[in-house]
Amino acid sequence: MIAVSTLRNFTDRAHPYSRNQIRAHESWTQVFETIVYFNSTEQPEMRNGKTRFLPAEEFPRIVDIAEFCANQDQWCCIINADIYVSPAMRRIESALKTKHAWAASSWRHEFNPDVGIDPCERVDNGLDFFAAIPSIWSRVFRDVPDTLRLGCQTWDSWMLGWFAMHAQEGFDDITPSKAIRHPKHEHRNYGPIPPPVHFHGWPVMSAVAIH
Repeated sequence: MIAVSTLRNFTDRAHPYSRNQIRAHESWTQVFETIVYFNSTEQPEMRNGKTRFLPAEEFPRIVDIAEFCANQDQWCCIINADIYVSPAMRRIESALKTKHAWAASSWRHEFNPDVGIDPCERVDNGLDFFAAIPSIWSRVFRDVPDTLRLGCQTWDSWMLGWFAMHAQEGFDDITPSKAIRHPKHEHRNYGPIPPPVHFHGWPVMSAVAIH
């Protein structure tokens, strides 16, 4: 699986955003084949043999990321840069391929980064991780409003609603694995708020069949 994201620029390595992104990247290196950041600048802390940086605006458009994913030859996921992914993802990806699933998402399990990855607690709908095969990303590319951007509000609610409506027969909820974990933090600095968009379905994970 290819992980696609965007980084917040590092102004201070000790800042919670920076520490959370470094921890997340370390976990991704263990489970993903390739890591791609749509970013305006490269971050030396993230350089390794698996990581690529593609020039992009500060808040890249979802339509551009979906186009990239649609042109790959394997599963791709759009994932927020601070999400820790557990080693269980390797087993999950294998299971998704075996059952010929089309797409997957998960509720987040939140942890205290000052304590450790465990304990963690489920906190909300699936909002930070969306994985799919290239043909699904091609359909997302066709439908997604070009005003939605990674790191801004609404994009993930739109995505969850779209997945639940248009990929429902092959859409898997991987929440029970606790693979997708979010560090608890106080400050949330979003990008520009997009204009209202049409939602394809009520964006809740309860609409997803667990296969």
